[in-house]
Amino acid sequence: MAKVQSIAIPLTIVDESTAIASATQEIPAGFIVGVASTAGALDGSDTYTVKITDVNNVTIYEVGSLAESSTTLDISQAFGATEETPLRIPCVGPVTVTVTASAEQNNADVEFTVYLYIEA
Repeated sequence: MAKVQSIAIPLTIVDESTAIASATQEIPAGFIVGVASTAGALDGSDTYTVKITDVNNVTIYEVGSLAESSTTLDISQAFGATEETPLRIPCVGPVTVTVTASAEQNNADVEFTVYLYIEA
C-alpha cells in the first residue's frame, strides 16, 4: 500500500514589493493527491492563486480566487462542466510552488503555507 506524506512549503509576499512569492521544493517521485493552502490577511478584498510547475516548467496544478485568512484543501479536479475525479498528478523531481495575490500587498507581509500531499 502506498504511503501519503505531507510537505509544507512556506511562502511570504513582502510588503510593498510584489504580489508574487515562489519556492522550489524537492518531492519524492509519486502522485500529488491533495493540495492545501493557508493565507494570512490580504489587503482589502484581494484573493490569491496557487500554481505548481514541474521540473520541466509545465503547470501541473493551478487554482485561483482563494480567500484571505482561510484554509483550502483540494483533493479533486474537474474535467468538463460536471465531472470530478480524485486529484492524482504524476510528479518526479522538484516542483515550484507560486502564490500570486490579485494585487500588490501594501499593509504588511503576507504569510502563506502550501501543503502538498504526496502518494509515493
